[in-house]
Amino acid sequence: MLKVCDKQDVGGPKRHVRLRATGERDRCIILVLADTGIRAEELCNLTLADLNLSTNSLTVYGKGAGEDKAERVVHFGKSAAKSLWKYVAPRLGEPAKAKGPLFLNLWSVVDAPLNRNALLQLLHRLGDRAGVKDVHPHRFRHTFAINIDV
Repeated sequence: MLKVCDKQDVGGPKRHVRLRATGERDRCIILVLADTGIRAEELCNLTLADLNLSTNSLTVYGKGAGEDKAERVVHFGKSAAKSLWKYVAPRLGEPAKAKGPLFLNLWSVVDAPLNRNALLQLLHRLGDRAGVKDVHPHRFRHTFAINIDV
């Protein structure tokens, strides 16, 4: 699935391949979901302030309402760290965006966060293009859970 993040085959009489504007973001999403096993809602609610690239970790707020939300720190690997750095580096110098969403809905006029429905559609499209059936956010969580070394 990572291979289909960067390029898109454009059909038509003059078939060609073009770069996707959301390639780096999509790669980050796949790597973070695979490395951390976080829920779709948790991913969509992440802010730049939740990201710590010096420890390769994210502060995630889980299920619950208001003050009852469970907070935990999850770690990700080197590939995810490298991809996240490429994705967020252009926004790190803007203090006003420090509390902004980590994963942006790039089809929005303002810096709106990616929502669960957009995430689901994104993963379906990437899965279809990669030839992987039944791709959804919880599949990454399940795969993480059964592959974790304790």
